[in-house]
Amino acid sequence: MSNEAPANPGDNTLAHALMDAAVDAVIVIGERGIIGECLRSSAELFGYSQEFLMGKHVSLLMPRPDSTSHDGYLKNYLASREAKIIGIGRDVRGLKKSGETFPMHLSVGESLYRGERLFIAPAPVNGRGLASIATCWLKCLT
Repeated sequence: MSNEAPANPGDNTLAHALMDAAVDAVIVIGERGIIGECLRSSAELFGYSQEFLMGKHVSLLMPRPDSTSHDGYLKNYLASREAKIIGIGRDVRGLKKSGETFPMHLSVGESLYRGERLFIAPAPVNGRGLASIATCWLKCLT
């Protein structure tokens, strides 16, 4: 019998363990585009360490013109609520640390959690090199 306490669904340690074990790519950002959390699989997909990506702007993971336009996309959506990708999805390109770009499907949903805006997407990584990035701010993970 284990001496460990049973997992508590509200325990942040459990949330981190589940997120760390996930195979799919998930990145967590706030309304300003700063990475607040990312899975190991996400960092590996882009060729970075988790530690390096924390606190960086998500545009680091995008080639131009998206990287230079991302803040504008966020501001426009927050001001107008006119969805260009949220609830719609689109094929885009990701940018690896090496400079290599790769195809990915970005599909983002929106919600509010404890007063924080969530931008959330499923994040399957499949054999064709397609991935999705979840963009959300999850206070429960910090």
